[in-house]
Amino acid sequence: MATDAQIRFNEAMKAQAVHQIEAEIAELKNNISELEKESKSMTGFWVNTWNTITFRMGKSAREINANSDKIAAAMDKIADARRRLAAIEEGDEEALTGGKTEHEKLEEKVEKGRSEKHSSSDEAESASKKASEIEKRLI
Repeated sequence: MATDAQIRFNEAMKAQAVHQIEAEIAELKNNISELEKESKSMTGFWVNTWNTITFRMGKSAREINANSDKIAAAMDKIADARRRLAAIEEGDEEALTGGKTEHEKLEEKVEKGRSEKHSSSDEAESASKKASEIEKRLI
């Protein structure tokens, strides 16, 4: 009986997580659509004419580039959400509980590499000191 309740609870969690991810993807798609419309409005004939007259062509270009960067970031988030959705459907428990993203895992690896590099440089320094002490004794 307890296992049946746990199974139902897990299924409910899975359904809620899937619903939440799908809502997040839909929101990101809407944001992308709005950014695309905004960028398109900045490339219209009258806007370009006005920007040329007022010497603000660079401003529009910067805004369009900023929107492009925002769109790329949103697309990356959508890709992450889709990977999490696929992982949930495959039964990965970390994906269901919101385990670490690939970016967080990469950051951990980088930090681990830095700490290992630091510790190995400390070990190399202590070995160098020991070698110099041994040299002094031999001389």
